[in-house]
Amino acid sequence: MLTPQSTSEDPEKPQNLNGLAPSSRLEATDKLWARLDAVLDSSNFTDKDRAQVIRARNISFAVHLGQPDRPDGQPYVNHPLEVALCVAERFKLVDPDVLVAALFHDAVEDQPKLLVEFLGGAPESAEGLQAQALDRLSKKFSPMVKQLVGLLTNPDFDELIVQARQKGVQTPDAELKNSLYKDHFFEILDKNEQAFLIKLADFSQNAMGLEKLEESAKKEKLLAKYRPVMFEVIKRLEDIRDESNLSCLKGEFLVEIKGVYNRVYSSRNTSE
Repeated sequence: MLTPQSTSEDPEKPQNLNGLAPSSRLEATDKLWARLDAVLDSSNFTDKDRAQVIRARNISFAVHLGQPDRPDGQPYVNHPLEVALCVAERFKLVDPDVLVAALFHDAVEDQPKLLVEFLGGAPESAEGLQAQALDRLSKKFSPMVKQLVGLLTNPDFDELIVQARQKGVQTPDAELKNSLYKDHFFEILDKNEQAFLIKLADFSQNAMGLEKLEESAKKEKLLAKYRPVMFEVIKRLEDIRDESNLSCLKGEFLVEIKGVYNRVYSSRNTSE
């Protein structure tokens, strides 16, 4: 089993993936790793940059290994890889800090204690684990990685709901939480385009992947969460100027996301 001690200092791919889970569970993971290797092989990264991305990939794998499967039944460890590959292959953003941040985009929010341990030993305290994790990302990778992952980490929506209640907001919890998620999503765009591309890659895996799921209460909950965001994403992508750094999103990606929205989301909604 991978441990913080073995993985944090070893930039190479673990040799025995089948010892970590049934081989069939990791076939897709192996293919995703091979695609990331191909991205690195075709890049102009220095040896140091390449080693940092590989190290981030391994730590991300270890940190998320114990998480429940994704809604589509795939191991959670595949998701950070898919997001990083979407950024590199589809959005053509091949940058070492961006790829590292994509690989860690969920780690601070979902597994801060494990991430702290894999990045340098026991936490300094049981409090402020997310802040400790971000600080160690800065020290072990770069301040830019810390900035990007910090932007991508969702705030404590439950605490924001409590604050809203104290101000007299009466919106039902689920609806209010979805609204807060949408606000955070587009705050990222306003603050950093690289972080937004990672967030959009993450969103595309989450929201567009619902088309493949069978009908369930969980699917309906996720549709309600993603529908207003997808509607606004489409509007904003349509308005991107050709000279914008985000113009890569106006082609096939926009066509695909509009298709998914029309097939899966719009038929269930009467208004935005």
